[in-house]
Amino acid sequence: MVGLLQRSYDHLLNLLFPPHCVYCGCFLPEHFGLPLFCTCCSQRFRCVDISFCGGCGVPVSAFALVDEVCLQCHLQRRPFDDAVTLGIYDGDLRQAVLRMKRVAEEPLVISMGVLLATKLEEWFGGVLPDVVVPVPMLWHRRIRRGVNNVEILAQSVAGTLQLPVVSNWVKYQRNCQKQSSLPMSLRQQNVRGAFRAVSRYDIKECHVLVIDDVMTTGATAGEVARVVKSAGVAKVTIAVVARGIGVQASPGILPRFLARLKRELL
Repeated sequence: MVGLLQRSYDHLLNLLFPPHCVYCGCFLPEHFGLPLFCTCCSQRFRCVDISFCGGCGVPVSAFALVDEVCLQCHLQRRPFDDAVTLGIYDGDLRQAVLRMKRVAEEPLVISMGVLLATKLEEWFGGVLPDVVVPVPMLWHRRIRRGVNNVEILAQSVAGTLQLPVVSNWVKYQRNCQKQSSLPMSLRQQNVRGAFRAVSRYDIKECHVLVIDDVMTTGATAGEVARVVKSAGVAKVTIAVVARGIGVQASPGILPRFLARLKRELL
């Protein structure tokens, strides 16, 4: 009886407020629940035909992966343990991320969070993290923008995965410049020491899922991971909607990797 009433209520809502795709605006006939994406947009936001490094999330050729990890990650350990992304920060996905920063685009943020959570369910294979933590936003940027889209994104991911979310555990302890305004070489220095973990939360030995909208160099995500690991967290997974491709492997990475592999085999 309850199920019948719920379906009737859903049909009534669809009649009064016909659902539309929150990205392209097309009508969604007989659509119930989230995400509010049409089939075309759902497919274009998930790059299923592209290989991504399981360590840093960067798009690479499948032939450049060794044990699902790129050569750069084999040679340079990052503060976080793995990274998951929906796709490359380009085209429609880039436009979606930019739109997600606006106050009026909360339905798009929530729907993208559901899509990211679906990708994460596949990634984790049933063994989910313990808690979700959004990358923090400086207070004056939140006031200027009028919305914290990353926090909404994290709440959407956490709600879909049925995980707790702690929005105020990691905080800024000093101002720093906007990462996108800086050259790649200065971004790590810009966020070094910018965050702190609030001591009243005890998440020791836990697996933390850190959420952000986009990652390019990984400097911000890496600094958040470093801080929470210093507080006792055992594992950190970074999940972002889009992965920038601004960081390329250095020219000598393949010879260095082969030399290291040779040493390990001897």
